[in-house]
Amino acid sequence: MRSSNKYEKLQRAKNVAFNLPFRVKNFKRTKWKQLQKKLLNLNRFKIYNILQSRHLYRRWKKIRFSFKNALRLKISIFQRFQNNLDNKSFYKSLFVKKCTNLDFFSKALVQNEFRLDLLLWKLHLFESSYAARIAINNHLIYVNDKTVKGNFSLKKGDLVSFSKSCNLEKKLNNLVRYNYLLTFVEVDYYSNTIIILKSYFHLDMNDMCLLRYKMVDLTQLRRL
Repeated sequence: MRSSNKYEKLQRAKNVAFNLPFRVKNFKRTKWKQLQKKLLNLNRFKIYNILQSRHLYRRWKKIRFSFKNALRLKISIFQRFQNNLDNKSFYKSLFVKKCTNLDFFSKALVQNEFRLDLLLWKLHLFESSYAARIAINNHLIYVNDKTVKGNFSLKKGDLVSFSKSCNLEKKLNNLVRYNYLLTFVEVDYYSNTIIILKSYFHLDMNDMCLLRYKMVDLTQLRRL
């Protein structure tokens, strides 16, 4: 056993060291009140450490800029699909173990390339995905001669056709002018139809290159 209690020595001392354990605050006996008062005064008049404050500022600055860059990256990805991406599926694909850029693109992004409204907008047949969605909901566009919703996901063998009231001459000229090439889409100008040649899970690296995806820092995106 100890000959004398270490806390009794601290209580007698005029100056208390900085490394005093904070559990002293929880002592309930009245004899420790004097020591607790010393601890309160010590916390009140701490010496201002300039080096420590600089270190904390630099750390906060680094976190802030990394968050800002990650947010910009996320906004640029979402703008590619006119903010029609699902947040939950986007973050689920990010936090998969050993996730590479190719896995992230195939799970989070490529599937949205086969959305009917987004595909018609990307082929420059409509000014926006919203305009394409209105045309689909007004039954001006058919898939396999059936009416569908705007967020309908296309697959291999689907045939997209347009009603007679939908003027396609100017729109098809836009498609030729912008020269947006896709390996899974074939346009028949004679019958004014679009044929889907592949499903999204059949795409290979050559198809992905034509989609013009840039390399993304996934660790940066995970900070959001």
